[in-house]
Amino acid sequence: MVASYFYVIPVTQISHVATTDFRLYDMVFIFGLIFLLPHFGQLRANIRSHKWLSRYMFFSLWCVVTVVFNLFLLGYSQAFIAAGRLGRFMAYGLVAAAILTFITKKEDLEKLVRFFFLLIALQALLSTLQSLGLVKQLWPDYWLQAGGQAGGYEDLPVGTLGLHHLHPGTLIVLGTSLGLGLLRYEKRLGVRLFITVSVVLMLYTSFIVVSRSAWLGLAIVVALFFLSLVKDPKKGAMLGAVFWLIVVIACLIWLGGEGVQENISDSWNKGFEDKVEADGLTNLSPSRVAMWLDFPNVVMKHPWILIQGAGIQNAGRVLNIGVAMHNNYLHVIVETGIIGFYLYVTMLLAIWRQSSLVVQAAEPGMGQAVIRGFRGAFAALLVLNFFNENFYMQYSSFSLTGQIMAFAALSLHPLWIPSSENKQLGVPSGDKKSH
Repeated sequence: MVASYFYVIPVTQISHVATTDFRLYDMVFIFGLIFLLPHFGQLRANIRSHKWLSRYMFFSLWCVVTVVFNLFLLGYSQAFIAAGRLGRFMAYGLVAAAILTFITKKEDLEKLVRFFFLLIALQALLSTLQSLGLVKQLWPDYWLQAGGQAGGYEDLPVGTLGLHHLHPGTLIVLGTSLGLGLLRYEKRLGVRLFITVSVVLMLYTSFIVVSRSAWLGLAIVVALFFLSLVKDPKKGAMLGAVFWLIVVIACLIWLGGEGVQENISDSWNKGFEDKVEADGLTNLSPSRVAMWLDFPNVVMKHPWILIQGAGIQNAGRVLNIGVAMHNNYLHVIVETGIIGFYLYVTMLLAIWRQSSLVVQAAEPGMGQAVIRGFRGAFAALLVLNFFNENFYMQYSSFSLTGQIMAFAALSLHPLWIPSSENKQLGVPSGDKKSH
């Protein structure tokens, strides 16, 4: 189920009630329900016992209410699409619960963490090969001919991820942060080299998909990483790893030749330097600034949205500019009202608080490495939410929320914590008998 989130290319289209895409992860989840439903009691118990996950589900249920409230305003066709995306959103939480429920051995959890990193690394490799013309664009022609149906991003080398650069850009932040965390743990030279090369490919991918969100998120992750080095008693070894990371970056850029160097330079100029030179930092995205400044006008014109919201995937009906706020926090208010905003923010705080507890209680080893990587990525995500709908159900982010929730479940899993500590943290024991 987690692997299917990395392959969002449409399997087919559904056009009976409304035209929308049916994707691989939809099919995998439907068949997965055959396995999950007999264990519904265990899944529900794990959702209830993990506050961060229960908050996610509470927010999802309120989103269901907003769709029902606004069914006639949406129209049946748009409501059908909204319900489909909301169903996926709830499925992401259920898959996270499945990870917490069915992964009962630490060695299996460690394998799944490595597999998760490998999936991101493969996307970076695919994107790199596409940018060099060695692999063709894998999306179907009807999507490419329609300008990617997500804003004209059909030329981006995104592997099998979403065509909009929000999806690969933010996923790169998750992968880079996890990779830096694993470098703190892995001792085998071959594994360290693989992680280093993978991280370099992720950094390169951020340029070829021209993702300013990725650059900002990566800057936050790297800053937090160096801050942790200051407090790390083994900072000498970690500084050595950073040195070799820089060496590998330099070597791969040199070996890539003029094509790689031009891709990096052109992307930086197009996405950042030219815009800043034209009119300062505000020129990076004047449309976003206009949307944010228009938010009070939207509320004054439609004050009822503060109570019930405009409904999931229905912000465009009330916004004066565009169809999305390009700010996750403001967008949640528009679509789900103050109640939805409260549930959403408390969910984020619950995830962050649980990560703080786990990082303190986790045994030294991979658990510490993974949770530190997750905290770096999640801190970046909280900032990136001011500029996009990264942790939500927007079309442009595709299955990104599923990948974030999978990463959260892998990182906050009670198996990283000794059983005695689990009781103090108020989460189920990590031993096999508890499941």
